[in-house]
Amino acid sequence: MEIEISAILGQLVDGVGRGMIYFLLAAGLTLIFGVMNIVNFAHGVFYMLGVYLCFIVVREFGFGPGFILVPLFLAVIGAIAEFGLFRRIYKAEHAMQLLLSTGVIYIVSDVVRLVWGVSPLTLEMPALLKGFFSIHSILITKYNVFVISLTVLIAAVMFFILYRTKIGSVIRACTVDPEMTICAGINVHRVFLLVFMVGTGLAGLAAIAAAPMISAVLGMDAQMIIVAFGVVIVGGAGSIGGAFIAALVIGIVECLGILILPQFAEAFLYIIVVISLLLRPSGLFGKLAG
Repeated sequence: MEIEISAILGQLVDGVGRGMIYFLLAAGLTLIFGVMNIVNFAHGVFYMLGVYLCFIVVREFGFGPGFILVPLFLAVIGAIAEFGLFRRIYKAEHAMQLLLSTGVIYIVSDVVRLVWGVSPLTLEMPALLKGFFSIHSILITKYNVFVISLTVLIAAVMFFILYRTKIGSVIRACTVDPEMTICAGINVHRVFLLVFMVGTGLAGLAAIAAAPMISAVLGMDAQMIIVAFGVVIVGGAGSIGGAFIAALVIGIVECLGILILPQFAEAFLYIIVVISLLLRPSGLFGKLAG
């Protein structure tokens, strides 16, 4: 099968755009795990809730404000979940965390079913971001350019906060030794609350970024949590930089794979994860503090 170079390059850009959404979702998950050591399987259902919320927010306030309101609402939901539920199992075994996360998944899924029903929903692409850029016969969607630019900016802000500010130093200290951080006079519970809010807020940001390109359906959280954990495994648990690179790799391989071997499209993520576990079980990078 002969494939034109322009088609490959176009898919490459699409893969970068897809990888950016994967990063936004996985960054929140790896941040929560790296700092709090919580295996939050409910992260995907928070993303699904964010996608459905987009239909209310965009209808009432517009697409632009949705990039602020949806993540803020998810951050509030995250604060309620952390304070009311997850705070009680910080030191519990991962099996207990899994059971709690599963309960949250069922609760949120039922809320979504009651409010929005079971029919798939689609969100129209904002008029300003419709269409393509044509560069030497390579078609690049305006929306992909927007998502890539926004995510790179957010990643840069995250790195700056984590490694160049006092709150970033506190977060990394909680990652390495929470007990010593408490002895230094830091309220670790407040730090954990902030981290959980940021993590779920990033899931909301991924949701509003992805909403115009996908259909909202019940059960979509299961697929996305697999992707998010795949990114975390490949990048290294707790590593934001690793999540960024892993998300790019997975997004690009998936899009190029669809073009070259479409019959194996759903297998590429698992192949990448298996290769990563065989060659480097700890992932590409270490913890946040590393």
